[in-house]
Amino acid sequence: MKYIAVLILLTLSLQSQEIPNFYLGGGNEISIAINPKDPNNIVVGANLQGLWNTSDGGETWISSSIKSEYGVWGDPALEFDADGNLYYSHLSNADFWLDRVVVQKSTDGGNSWDIDKGVGFNNQTQHDKEWIVADVNKDSPYFGDLYLTWTEFDLYDSEDTDDSTRILFSRSATGGEFWSDPIVISDSSGNCLDGDETVEGAVPCVGPNGEIYVSWAGHLGIMFDKSLNGGFSFGKDIYVACHISGWNYDIPNYKRCNGMPVTSCDISNSQYRGRIYILYSDQVSKDNTNVYLVSSDDKGETWSEPKEITGVEGDSHQFMAWMDIDESTGYIYVAYYDNRNFPDNFYSDIYLAISRDGGESFQNIKINSYSVKPQKDIFLGDYLGIDSYDGHVWVAWTSRADSSIAGAIAAYYRDLCKPDLPINNTNEIKQYPNPSNDVTNLEFTLEEKSVVRLYIENLQGQIVDNPIEEEKVAGKHTYTYDTSHLASGIYFYRLEYDGKIMRQKCCVVK
Repeated sequence: MKYIAVLILLTLSLQSQEIPNFYLGGGNEISIAINPKDPNNIVVGANLQGLWNTSDGGETWISSSIKSEYGVWGDPALEFDADGNLYYSHLSNADFWLDRVVVQKSTDGGNSWDIDKGVGFNNQTQHDKEWIVADVNKDSPYFGDLYLTWTEFDLYDSEDTDDSTRILFSRSATGGEFWSDPIVISDSSGNCLDGDETVEGAVPCVGPNGEIYVSWAGHLGIMFDKSLNGGFSFGKDIYVACHISGWNYDIPNYKRCNGMPVTSCDISNSQYRGRIYILYSDQVSKDNTNVYLVSSDDKGETWSEPKEITGVEGDSHQFMAWMDIDESTGYIYVAYYDNRNFPDNFYSDIYLAISRDGGESFQNIKINSYSVKPQKDIFLGDYLGIDSYDGHVWVAWTSRADSSIAGAIAAYYRDLCKPDLPINNTNEIKQYPNPSNDVTNLEFTLEEKSVVRLYIENLQGQIVDNPIEEEKVAGKHTYTYDTSHLASGIYFYRLEYDGKIMRQKCCVVK
């Protein structure tokens, strides 16, 4: 039964922007997706059968539940393709527990489901931790294809050394109607104990030219593989990074946590187009868990050293992170649980980390209105969800207040620091770096000797600084401007000379 609910809106003030929080209902292990054809259409899935969608940017939500002839056993993963079709993958629970992966399709933004397909059926094994991705790049020779990766257990939780796990892959070139027979893409198998020695957490992504990239965790650390022919074959596994603690770690007061990796690739037209990123978390001591990012500019052949992205000094826990890259800007968004504000670990916050320079630096902001209250006997899920499109960023996580059950929360962040926001320029100023956190450089060229005036304006059009008002000779000029005194936000540089006006947008991030 479906119903429409106007949900309680929880807000907090942060850097002159409100971060709306929406309570959706009971559930954990959250996935979220934005419709690229209509960014006001957002869909959220949660264990075991939770489903919510909105067509008005979160003002109202329709609550329902996902059903399948193959049963539903959690691990929701949601993905829109470029045409606005929505895919919901999950585990099965029909005749045999976890005997396949299930993919369902909606053509109306999550209101109804047209396709219900089982993938990789095998009643002698169990299937777990699946993830789905669509090729949304129209330049790709495999545009529109769908890809699934997951773990297959010979026997779940078996201590028998003859039983093992492996990473499987399947593809669909028919919009989810038909799926290929699964192939094994992991060169080394793990055990079946659902722990550090098990190969799990495979998350695929797609590159600018249809490349398929996958990473996962296991006894060898974080491993990576790729296909350059649309998933018909994969290469040899490539080692990426170690897990000091293993991927299965303990956080105080949480029933279960993990640091399994997330793979993503920049398919925007930014200068980082084609760069692959892998995000994961690792516990360096019992009092310190961190979120790390590695990257590759050569299709995964070599990888950077891990970069800790949360900016927290000293011991505290940042964990269970997920990542998305906005395909219109190349900006990286990471959401994670964070105990920095609670040394006793009785509560957690949710933070959003933003990088606009290819992962070189991150801005971290708290986005939850109310803190999460974990409890050892209440499962909050193995992951949270995040999706972004054209500066619209949605995060969904499992929350719990005192004495309450676990519930799904969604939050909306509007990134105004977008390079493609329209500006009515009569000319352009070359400005770098953008965003800036201390200084930025402005380049402009004068056709003749002129009196130059430079104004710094805020979003309300108010002048907050006037650093230049002097005569300059003809030619190219570079001016270094100190932005350290400006608060984080969006500004415009307005350069006036000889009756001409040039304007350039700049983001200041502290």
